[in-house]
Amino acid sequence: MIFFGLDIGSSGCKCAAFTEDGRLVSENAVEYLKSGGVRGIDPNVLYADVCRTVAGCSSKINLHGQKAALAVSSFGESFAAFDKDGNALSEIVMYTETGCEEETRRLSEILPDLPYITGAGPAAMYALPKMSLMMQNRPEVNKKAARFFQVADYIIFKLCGEAAIDYSLASRALAFDIKNKKWSEKILHTAGLGGVKLSEPVPSGTVVGIIKKSAAEAAGLPPGTLIAAGAHDQIAAAVGAGVISPGEAAVGTGSVECITPVFDRPVTEHKNTFGVSSFKMFTENNYACVPFAEDGCYATYAFTMSGGALVKWFKNLTGRGSYALFDRNMPSAVTDVIAVPFFLGTGTPEMNPDMFGTISGMTISTTKYEIYRAILEGLSFELRHNREILAECGINFCSLRAAGGGAKSAKWLQIKADILGVPITGLTTTETGAMGSAMLAAVKTGAFSSLKEAAECFVKTKKTYSPNLKTKEIYEKKYLKYLKERNKLFSQ
Repeated sequence: MIFFGLDIGSSGCKCAAFTEDGRLVSENAVEYLKSGGVRGIDPNVLYADVCRTVAGCSSKINLHGQKAALAVSSFGESFAAFDKDGNALSEIVMYTETGCEEETRRLSEILPDLPYITGAGPAAMYALPKMSLMMQNRPEVNKKAARFFQVADYIIFKLCGEAAIDYSLASRALAFDIKNKKWSEKILHTAGLGGVKLSEPVPSGTVVGIIKKSAAEAAGLPPGTLIAAGAHDQIAAAVGAGVISPGEAAVGTGSVECITPVFDRPVTEHKNTFGVSSFKMFTENNYACVPFAEDGCYATYAFTMSGGALVKWFKNLTGRGSYALFDRNMPSAVTDVIAVPFFLGTGTPEMNPDMFGTISGMTISTTKYEIYRAILEGLSFELRHNREILAECGINFCSLRAAGGGAKSAKWLQIKADILGVPITGLTTTETGAMGSAMLAAVKTGAFSSLKEAAECFVKTKKTYSPNLKTKEIYEKKYLKYLKERNKLFSQ
């Protein structure tokens, strides 16, 4: 059997195919003609792009006589409305869209127990307040809306006619009961969404149907291909990095940089070092407790919005040299330049889209390569800040697996290890989202008995970067200076 993993992003889509022994046999990536990073995507256009991505992957291998399974993973918090016949009534409303802050406050006031049900504090990025506003402000949608789809479950529905969504992606709507693994009727009715269907929640990787003939032809897949619900993209990426058990964590560096730690129980049950519940601190710092792909486990996301997007912006701004060139020329020693990387607003813990970044400590002799190193350090300092807050909430990790484009830089991985104080292991593939999706399909179709067994076959590691104790000591002092610069921004 061939296992296809589909990773649907906001600006492009990736698909990878693997054999039963975990060998990569084909992959393909497509950038959307119209990016959804800022404004919505037409659902029909997205489906066409997805089919184009999968077809580009499947065309590179001989599928004649082969059995196949395709698992679908995607970004979260985004949705579109559909009528009873499955016709789109809106574009996909993106997580980046604003204007629902007041509705978010209203829902949080009338649903004070919302965080305890959903595992997340109310925030405007989630789908729930935007769904509520759509039903209030768009009568043409309110009249005809029969269901809401997020991205992955919409594609699953188009491929096989079944409406299913995995637990981790369902939790990104802010209406999912993370303990009982079902939609909260209380939340949906309070938000005015009781009359609109949402997809059936299922465990990550669950096979939900067989591909339709028309979809198989469009995607270049064999008849009888099994369609599975993958996971939220960050969960899929963690699985693809081999992060399976509590105490482990993945760090993914794409446009956004995100740490995904895994733990063994809902955060509502966590206590701090004084034996007091830490859940209030957890939600007030905008972390979310998400059902993980391994049964009984949970995960959270600690992230910076700037991530690789900031590195790319600076590189292009200062000469369009290659990343390898910047890596070679940046100083080997720690400098006095400090970058606070809020150039796209903050991620966790503040979640402030209006915050701005700064670069300080420069002189007339400062080079662009020194600034480049400071940016890599600043992004790593921000991850450390998040790690310290998570530790106060009872969430710890002792190592990291690195994925995403930023993991190609050995120097950046060493900087992260020195600043975070944990070993970081690189992987042979940076595209762990598609591979994690394929692993989920492989387990649920019986090719492997567990995710751990699948990881032993699929996941290949490279070098592990351990903290350099001398450099770590220097960074301890610079981190305190970083926090002072960071705090200045929030005091203005």
